[in-house]
Amino acid sequence: MCFGTAAFVTYARVLIQCNDRTESTTAKLLQERLRAPALNHSQQLINSECVITPAVRRNTDNLFYSLVASGFIFVFVLLKKLLVYQMKTEVSKAADFVTSLVRITGLLTEEQLHHFCHSLEETLLEHYQHHWFPQAPCRGSGYRCIRINHKMDPLIGKAACTTGLTREQLFSLLPRELTVWVDPYEVSYRIGEDGSTCVLSTYNGPSCKGALTTGRSSPSEQINMMTVLG
Repeated sequence: MCFGTAAFVTYARVLIQCNDRTESTTAKLLQERLRAPALNHSQQLINSECVITPAVRRNTDNLFYSLVASGFIFVFVLLKKLLVYQMKTEVSKAADFVTSLVRITGLLTEEQLHHFCHSLEETLLEHYQHHWFPQAPCRGSGYRCIRINHKMDPLIGKAACTTGLTREQLFSLLPRELTVWVDPYEVSYRIGEDGSTCVLSTYNGPSCKGALTTGRSSPSEQINMMTVLG
């Protein structure tokens, strides 16, 4: 198959129409079939192996710009998926922690807690997608901070509907003062304005702990949540 022929154009157009190039078996097959002719395009023209008519040339030119645009979209989607993958560990940890605070009250079923945790995780992933900087973990830390200070955090409130509770009802099940920092490679929290800041979980890589070691304690020094909630 030669670059610019009807077969090439047909294959490429089908590829462009594939919505999910990362999962589609058809797309993967077409990519393999298109790779060689595209890379050898210049040599093919020199050897005159392909006869490109004016009509085919116009189609090829239009296809070229379509492929470029399609490539940008593909790269954007791929980078977005990669970013979500990078955030997922820390975000899941934070969502599990907030859910554990609600679980302590014993007023919600496990099914309600599961829906709440999943909804909170999805909400946080969406909220953080343009504010996650693994090479500069402290950057955007304030934006990513989950904060309850006698007022419900809007992200937690958004997830409340999945439990069948109102924001006010869910707010009554959580500490009146709670701060959770969700940063690349580290998740930490503080209950009460005068409480110790405790590192909930750390991962390999640079983190805010290196720059802000003062006032942070290890998980073994975490305060008793039952006492605070009581």
